[in-house]
Amino acid sequence: MSTYIVAFANGPFEYFETSYISPLSGKTRPLRAYGEFHLPLSSHSKRQYFLATSDLIGQTKYALEVGARVLPCYEEVFDIEYPLPKLDFLVV
Repeated sequence: MSTYIVAFANGPFEYFETSYISPLSGKTRPLRAYGEFHLPLSSHSKRQYFLATSDLIGQTKYALEVGARVLPCYEEVFDIEYPLPKLDFLVV
């Protein structure tokens, strides 16, 4: 696996989770897609700090659905099983 595909993210993320079954080994691999949501700046402030709009969580569902369909296809086409025990997506 290429090392430049790794990312680090820190924040209050909501997520959706599913899994797929590897067609090569029969192993079940969890998939999780994270999306950002908004937080108040402080308990005294009425303003909101938006990391992203709240409708972004719907896009995380889409990323998760596509990933669950595509990963088994990639494994079959390239005849290589996904090497890690899980896969996380971050939708920003």
